[in-house]
Amino acid sequence: MLQHLQIENIALIDQISITPSSSFNVLTGETGAGKSIIIDSINFVLGRRVSKEFIKTGKEKAIVEAVFDSIDKLSEFFEENGLKFDAESIILYREYNASGKSIARVNGRIVNTSMLAEIGAFLVDMHGQYDNQSLMKSALHMTLLDLFCGKELFEKLSHYQVKLNEWKGLKNQLQMLKEDAQSRAEKIDLLRFQIDEIEKAKLTIGEDVALANQRALLKNWSKINECMTFAYAKLAESVEGNAPSIDQIASAAAKLNQAAPFHDDIAQIAEKLNELVFQLQEVNAGIRDYIFAQEFSASELEELEERLDLIVQLKKKYGSELCEIFDYYDHAKIELEEIDISPEQILALETACEAAEASAYTLATEISQTRKDVASTIETRVAKELEELEMRGAVFQASFTETSMQVSGIDKMEFLFSANKGEPVKPLSKIASGGEMSRVMLAIKSILAEVDQIPLLIFDEIDSGISGVASQKVGEKLKSLARNHQVLCVTHHAQIAAMADRHFYILKMQDALTTHTSAEIISQEQRITEISRLLSGAHASETSLKHARELLEGREMKS
Repeated sequence: MLQHLQIENIALIDQISITPSSSFNVLTGETGAGKSIIIDSINFVLGRRVSKEFIKTGKEKAIVEAVFDSIDKLSEFFEENGLKFDAESIILYREYNASGKSIARVNGRIVNTSMLAEIGAFLVDMHGQYDNQSLMKSALHMTLLDLFCGKELFEKLSHYQVKLNEWKGLKNQLQMLKEDAQSRAEKIDLLRFQIDEIEKAKLTIGEDVALANQRALLKNWSKINECMTFAYAKLAESVEGNAPSIDQIASAAAKLNQAAPFHDDIAQIAEKLNELVFQLQEVNAGIRDYIFAQEFSASELEELEERLDLIVQLKKKYGSELCEIFDYYDHAKIELEEIDISPEQILALETACEAAEASAYTLATEISQTRKDVASTIETRVAKELEELEMRGAVFQASFTETSMQVSGIDKMEFLFSANKGEPVKPLSKIASGGEMSRVMLAIKSILAEVDQIPLLIFDEIDSGISGVASQKVGEKLKSLARNHQVLCVTHHAQIAAMADRHFYILKMQDALTTHTSAEIISQEQRITEISRLLSGAHASETSLKHARELLEGREMKS
């Protein structure tokens, strides 16, 4: 529950501290005194957006701090979000400055405003006149019903949605196969051709470079052969008038070897000449072997040119390098495997799709039946609640229509209503009376409050459009809710105000310079005066004062 609320520098409020009771609290006061500002302040600390006009004129920033009793169900949420969980209390703090910057804290830790809203959803259920309007939106009716159904339905709904997605995935896969059969066949033919073309080429890494070098050799063989033959002849033969041949150099080396033992210098010269002879012999043998080993024909060059031309064509299609061609080949094989589905595979896919659809539909029908069973109970209970709210003979009905499988199941559901016995039920949006709508919403909230167990219920002018006995019954219903929840209610009705355990009077005061609002817990005598004002207007009469006392005494007798 809300232990304490501190408001500073908001609209007409300089500073207000509110400590509500654990049961039924009401806020009353003159129109424009600032009751709605207090509700707006609670919404603000729960993460709702505001504008700069929210800040009191002349102040730098607006501040709201709300201290709540801690609840166990928030411990896991706090742990998941790195917040410190205190078993005693939860402190929500928010400030908003004139530059438009907002700072929010939970138990002293800075958080974003969306987290305030998430935490607030565990702590506060806010109901105002807007909620009456939201009840007119049939799309929200299913959400309310599911809340009544509870955790078990949400678990089953989650399981159903997994199966639904599985079925939709298989269905889309089948549909794509059937719709794109022609283009898929063309793609398969193309991939098979490309894979076959690359395989037939029997390429090897580096082959293109080696072939290019070989082609250069063949194209220039005539020149190479001429040069090599001339060099061999010059080294192998002694030609008169030319430099000495290898044999002549070898003879000179032999003679030097004979003289080498007699002097070190001669020995060194002889050694160098011997090395030169050996090297020349090696060179000449290499030239000879090369000349006799290379035998090329015109057909060999033609074959080489054809091979290189094939590689060039493959590079144009599949990649500028041989490694890129191999990559293309690998990806093409993978893609072919993915789209080349046999009739047996298609049949298996159709079978799996049918099974997934049947499984999802079975779960959807179970969910639908759960909803209908709970809806039947709700119809009875809301009718009873409405009877207690002076709407005897009213009919509240949940109307179901089966749809195709959606995320929410196979149900389209709308609440229907008839205020009077014998009249046909109509959608809630057709209810003309605001008072009737308020009581329908309060009846639903009364039942829902037993399910969701949110600690604090706030009702902002729930009594709009009702009077007399009906307002008395609304007050009693709110009092009943306060047995298991903390209730905070803004009201203009004496009958409701008289039922409260704690009564806050909101007063707007003016001096020469400013206007400001205060909130005070009023005494029993002050309550008589305020309830008298609510009964008769600004000026209390003896009759209204007497009636006010009777209302308070009646409330005490019922407590």
